[in-house]
Amino acid sequence: MAERLSDEDANHIISLQKSIIETIRWEEAEGSVKFKVRLENVENYPAYLIGTYNHRTKTYSFTIIAGNERVRGLDYGKTNHNPDCSNVRNHKHIWCEQNKDRMAYEPIDIDFSTMESAFQTFLTACNIQYKGMLPRPYLQARLIQYEL
Repeated sequence: MAERLSDEDANHIISLQKSIIETIRWEEAEGSVKFKVRLENVENYPAYLIGTYNHRTKTYSFTIIAGNERVRGLDYGKTNHNPDCSNVRNHKHIWCEQNKDRMAYEPIDIDFSTMESAFQTFLTACNIQYKGMLPRPYLQARLIQYEL
């Protein structure tokens, strides 16, 4: 059985400088669109950034997965019910050994004015460099259908 991720491990992964070197491409995924890109890092940890967007509800999420655990997550337009019974909307998840990724809070370091600004400030907060822009989710997914 694999050892559980510690708080120290999760914080170390987030503190590492990471970069996205591939182009982000949204793909259709069961009523929404999704992307998954590898986070390159000097210690070569298996880490990924996953983004999802639901056009019907106008909600989105960005998630950092290290191994099999969500070490950071950002959710817009969704409410999280925390283990202490508090509820938070537009929230950030941070890994902790006690609650895994279930605890969330309303971040002051994220600009939710647009999805692009939330994406960019989340990347900055998590030490991720990306030279590209976040494509508009549904427009890209629809146009990809017509590629030859």
